[in-house]
Amino acid sequence: MTPTALTPAATDATVVSGDTALFANTAPETDTVIRPTAMGATLIQSLRGPNAPDAFAWNLSLSAGQDLVELPSGAVAVVETGSEVADVAQVPSVPEKSAANLADVEFQVENGEYELINAEQETQLEVVAVIAQPWVILAQGGIVPALIEVVADTETPNEFEVWIKLPETPDEEAVWPVQVIADMEGMASISSTNASCTVADSPCGALDLNKMAQYAVYWGNEAHHFARNPYYVDYGSNNCTNFISQILRAGGGKFMRAFDTGDGSWWYRNLSDGGFFGPGPSGGAEDTESWRLADTLPRHLWRFGLAHIDPVQQPWGWTKGNIIALDWIDSDGKGNVNHLQFVVGTNDLLGGREPLIANSSSIESNYSHKRWQTVKERIELAHGSAWSRFALAAKHRVANLKSKKHDPINLYGTNGLFNG
Repeated sequence: MTPTALTPAATDATVVSGDTALFANTAPETDTVIRPTAMGATLIQSLRGPNAPDAFAWNLSLSAGQDLVELPSGAVAVVETGSEVADVAQVPSVPEKSAANLADVEFQVENGEYELINAEQETQLEVVAVIAQPWVILAQGGIVPALIEVVADTETPNEFEVWIKLPETPDEEAVWPVQVIADMEGMASISSTNASCTVADSPCGALDLNKMAQYAVYWGNEAHHFARNPYYVDYGSNNCTNFISQILRAGGGKFMRAFDTGDGSWWYRNLSDGGFFGPGPSGGAEDTESWRLADTLPRHLWRFGLAHIDPVQQPWGWTKGNIIALDWIDSDGKGNVNHLQFVVGTNDLLGGREPLIANSSSIESNYSHKRWQTVKERIELAHGSAWSRFALAAKHRVANLKSKKHDPINLYGTNGLFNG
């Protein structure tokens, strides 16, 4: 977003408090402040006197396939056109807005979560970002709503003017300054360079199953056993979950609680650029258990609603993007996930439908698109009938630490995951 017009006296940004950009004199008796929040960014128009404008406009450019939708709530959503959402999370309660809440991180998360989920509910489309209904903080106290109006550029696709207007009957006795607040929830994820998101909106976008499958086929190839993706640590024969996390990442999955530990975290990072050897983990690396442990990643995905259980649970029903979790019952009993594999597609020859599996573990178990029947025969040769499995289908959902979707302990039984 860029302002449609600036005064000749407008200044470049001054960084305040280490994270806030202050632009002075952007309009008559007006300064502009842009501040990052837990869910995106806040735009503040600080009106110093009665000569300040009563409306402000910004140019907004969208990517191809995106559109602006004005919502009944008074907000404006950036949506992916043609991406209907079948399963929308329950809309949380409306957070109470006050001037004191502006810098409160917990409020920022609750407010951003509400705006994004509510927009998805109202549009039934995948929501990239929301410009929440603006609000005006009066110097004498109190908050009143402002208005948003969207004007499309009739000559240039994906170009808009977004107007924020003060109430039509402003208080003539207003004491200055007045602040106009516009929260842009999720907006930072559009141009995020590290593709990292908070737990309130992870993984911040629909996974691209084709990109996931392409990555799995390329790096699962037998030729890459001794030359796995050099950007990541190679866990040798225990590489299966590291491989699945890389696949999710390649498909657009974004870190949860990036570089933090504890409940809901999922991320990986190299501690240096690899020095002489180029980008990679030669200088050390860190990751979470959910990134690399077979018994943790599927529980993490299921717990936070980032994947759903494949309803068929039979190989002929598995599709591209399914994660196959395997339990070696003869190794450590029933109920632990010991190994993960990925479905890159299906073989539909001879009237049948057989999934094709990618894997990265031991030397003899590196493959990119092996027939499930062949994979099953190898498993039965090693474990006989003492094994079980289930399929998870990864997808975009809203993840919230305060609202777990499932109990990750229950892997068997009527509400469990394993088939058997």
